[in-house]
Amino acid sequence: MVKFNPKKAADFCADRFSHSKVSGCSGDSISFSREMEMVPKYLELAAIKGEDRFKPQEIKKLTAAFRDYKTNLSRTDLLKDLLAIGAEKGIPLSAEEIKGFLKATTSMKQLQQKNVLRFLKAAKENETVTITPNNIREIFPYEMFKQQEIKRNEGTGFLKSNPDWLQEDKIKERYEVAISNEIRLSSNKYYEQLRNARYAPAKYIVNNSQDVVKAAANAVDPERLTTVVGYAGTSPNVLAAANDLTHVLKLCDDRPELMIDLAKAFYPHEIKQIVELISKEADSIPKDALKRHSSYTMNYSPGSGVSMNAIRSWILEDLSLNGKLKFSEL
Repeated sequence: MVKFNPKKAADFCADRFSHSKVSGCSGDSISFSREMEMVPKYLELAAIKGEDRFKPQEIKKLTAAFRDYKTNLSRTDLLKDLLAIGAEKGIPLSAEEIKGFLKATTSMKQLQQKNVLRFLKAAKENETVTITPNNIREIFPYEMFKQQEIKRNEGTGFLKSNPDWLQEDKIKERYEVAISNEIRLSSNKYYEQLRNARYAPAKYIVNNSQDVVKAAANAVDPERLTTVVGYAGTSPNVLAAANDLTHVLKLCDDRPELMIDLAKAFYPHEIKQIVELISKEADSIPKDALKRHSSYTMNYSPGSGVSMNAIRSWILEDLSLNGKLKFSEL
């Protein structure tokens, strides 16, 4: 909910009741004039913890930005929506972030502007502030790690030379190391930004990253797209398959493991085929395979000794799709 400065709100109401009617103008001109009269008033009334939210100079610049903004939406309704984003959680949009949204979406179709607004709201209000061992263990539980280790090593020459590699205590030891490494990397903001994972998706909109803005504008599910961007990054492959990846999330009850694997191991046209098949053949896929899929790519690195072709095959095997799709080897 948007919060207003009580004193300024009372003055504003008194002023509105005494204002003379506009006449002699077209309907569109009247509507635009009234909206542009209201925009600075709303900005002046906006408050956080009883204090004015915007400085006079910010109000002036935001008013100019709304005046230049090309849209068929109500500017005052849009402003109220923007003011409300994150307000209850104490992470409201700044003046610069609001201007960033306006710059990124001006001249778009009405539905596209609404989609980007939905993306921005979900992204801003669901930002992951701290990565903890508990939420990493939830995403990547021990049983998944164990299954992955067994699948990677069974029948290999390495296992013959190291027969104790798959003993329970050894697997648990490596699991704790993997969790520790993920925590260490996740706490390094420079590494996180470099690998494009869990980078606050809202920043892509307010900083006008056009490839992400375009994907959000054309998203079937803007809210789930924020999860895709947060976990899988913003590579051309990910954004080209954005709507298919959000559909995967929905099929998996919003668990991200399978979505991450598809985003990292397959090309957009391959992802599309996989999603179409698992949507049509849900009954033939093992129970809970979608929701309990063990991520093969979460900690993958080219130097791990496992080929991406092998990982692709394992993913298709988990989904009972081996032999049903023909993809070229990487």
